[in-house]
Amino acid sequence: SSSSSSSSCSSSPDDRKNNNSTTPRRNRRNCRNLRVPIANSNTTRLVPWKVVCIITRSHGRVCIPLSSSSLSSSIGEDDESYEIDLEGALERVESGQLLDDTSLVIPSQEHLPATTTTTATTTDDDDHERNSIAETLNLLRLLGKTKTANILVEAIPSNPKGNCEPVLSFLTKAISSKLHVVSANKSPLAHTRTNTRTNIHADAHSDNQKVETYWTLQQLAHANNVMYNHESAVMDGVPIFSLWKYTLPYAKLISLRGCLNSTTTMILTRMEERGGSSSSRSSRSGGSDTSGTTAIEGETFEEALAAAKHMGIVEEDDSLDLDGYDAAVKLRALLVYCSSSSSSSEAGIDHDAVVPSMEQIHRDSIRNITREDVRCAYANGRRKYRLVASARLVADDVPLDTLGGLGDDTRAKQLGLGNAATATATTKDNGSTTKNKWEASVRLQLLLPSDPLYNLSGTDSSIQFCTDVLGPVTVVSSNPTLVDTAYGLLSDIVRVASESQRDGGA
Repeated sequence: SSSSSSSSCSSSPDDRKNNNSTTPRRNRRNCRNLRVPIANSNTTRLVPWKVVCIITRSHGRVCIPLSSSSLSSSIGEDDESYEIDLEGALERVESGQLLDDTSLVIPSQEHLPATTTTTATTTDDDDHERNSIAETLNLLRLLGKTKTANILVEAIPSNPKGNCEPVLSFLTKAISSKLHVVSANKSPLAHTRTNTRTNIHADAHSDNQKVETYWTLQQLAHANNVMYNHESAVMDGVPIFSLWKYTLPYAKLISLRGCLNSTTTMILTRMEERGGSSSSRSSRSGGSDTSGTTAIEGETFEEALAAAKHMGIVEEDDSLDLDGYDAAVKLRALLVYCSSSSSSSEAGIDHDAVVPSMEQIHRDSIRNITREDVRCAYANGRRKYRLVASARLVADDVPLDTLGGLGDDTRAKQLGLGNAATATATTKDNGSTTKNKWEASVRLQLLLPSDPLYNLSGTDSSIQFCTDVLGPVTVVSSNPTLVDTAYGLLSDIVRVASESQRDGGA
């Protein structure tokens, strides 16, 4: 995974249209035009773009030369400015090489001779990590200061159990350097930090209170007149954040429910008995071609986990998937985002409901489920186990919506499911009035065939929103791949370009 900065090319479409010369002014192999809609209008415009910097953790980095002459110029004013041959850079990484200056090109030349080469280091890993982070922060500052880039695309793996670093520092530095940020990272949306009273909305009694990192970043972006978009943070590129923000104005979320961790769905799917012949196993879900008549016994938990690891869909710390932490992070990220009042004068300041902390979200594990449990559940009403993340809004301890439970199931109770109380968060407004609050949990549930989540299999994921003005709205992502995540990032880039064109920006 890598973070990269992209900026517009120098010449505008209008400039090229008015140019009588038939000779292309640019190396079109590297500089492309992106057609974007102009916000709040019925028109579109071609926006040229290029990649000017790629930073990775283990595959090196490459950046166009940054000179002081760029300080007073707009992005891409110099028609002979450097750019990165993106296809060439990808080929180097795929062949096991590190990125270096051989990936740099200018329109009038082919690849430039290498002037420096990034090599593996033998220094202490911790020192190297600190130096790499410091270099990246400085590079982000220079990219903004010299106006070399105007968008940072971030897709760095991070441990949601940690302090959200170094991702949080990278995003903060980029936004402070007036770079738009497009991120695939869910951690900043679910992370909290201690209030330092630098926020003008903080009061004298909130020194030690936790504040939402996400809204701190959004306020910083607003102050710097840039955007912080994150469509790929949850459910890959499915537009659930855009759905809530742009198509459900003034709707109040009452409850949500879904399967947000595809790894556990894959494992549970492989543990289920399937029809068909053993030679026709499906690569998508670990199932089979149901055209056969011979039932295939489901795998054990250990076998299914090993298969998921072989597919590369299990986190390095498998407790994030197996013990419900990843699903809880995604659930909390959605609650933080959707709990902001769309009618408030500044998003993120007035919240409709209190969001529980990660510690207050109950999480079930799937480690103790057996193949026999899965078989018996299906024999008893064709039920299936799924790890379900859910939340409901509560006012004065009365749920505004009722979410389905497991019922009175003996084995479910033995697994620690069913009737355990859900952790909640409470607070007082001005020391007197109790706010609405969210009850949230991630539980291993037995689903009936009528449940909207019942037919999810393999790496499918789904989320269902219930609001005060609209019935359940269910969104399903079927067998997502890295292309889905990449598309979510692209859609965010297009939105930045669209808003920038409306405001007259580059």
